[in-house]
Amino acid sequence: MFYRPPPPRDPHRRGRPPTHGPRFQPKDPSTYGPPTATWTGTEARGRPVSVRAWADLHFADDPQHPITLLECARQEGPDTKRHPRVIWLLWDSTVEAAPLAEVPDLYALRFSIEHGIRFDKQELLWDQPHLRTGAFERWTDLVLAAHNTLVIARPCVQGVRLRWEGHADRPVTPAQVRRALAGILPKLGTPAPSPQLRGKSPGRAPGFRPRPAKRYTVVRKGRRATAHAPPRAG
Repeated sequence: MFYRPPPPRDPHRRGRPPTHGPRFQPKDPSTYGPPTATWTGTEARGRPVSVRAWADLHFADDPQHPITLLECARQEGPDTKRHPRVIWLLWDSTVEAAPLAEVPDLYALRFSIEHGIRFDKQELLWDQPHLRTGAFERWTDLVLAAHNTLVIARPCVQGVRLRWEGHADRPVTPAQVRRALAGILPKLGTPAPSPQLRGKSPGRAPGFRPRPAKRYTVVRKGRRATAHAPPRAG
């Protein structure tokens, strides 16, 4: 369930101002109201489709984050659970909205996006390290760079296919490129300097005396006094 912005508050009214306005329930058409924008046309397959948008909505638990709700309805085609005629989409209002004419075709990219996220988690170990927020953001950038490297290296290698991964006439997947990338990495080299010999550590310089670590006094706490119940009257 979604909610619209609250109505203007009377300055002379006391109490807490309202957080939500009228509700918006996709299952109840009586709560829709007039849409913010509409579009009617055909999708990539040539089937008629209509898109309606309602802006300035928010969730009940996050009233400070506005969203735009989109209804994409097809007049033709199967109406099953897997391929419904009417789908509801969410768009972050803080991001520049795409034209409504591009929404039906943009949703078709969802399949590749979901498989890309799955590949990053399973093959590139995106969610495996336990890092702090800043370090995990840098790790995410490294995973994305590795993913893009595999996509760029696709025409340079012959993907290693497992026996159950289909015929050779299908396009090479990033996972198959990753298996074959070890053969060309030594030829490409690395911008990092060559490793140095380990040798023996020279140790501290003669006459160096490190300062002792700063010590703090131990804080000792006494036992907490327990309150005794008053004696009962005999």
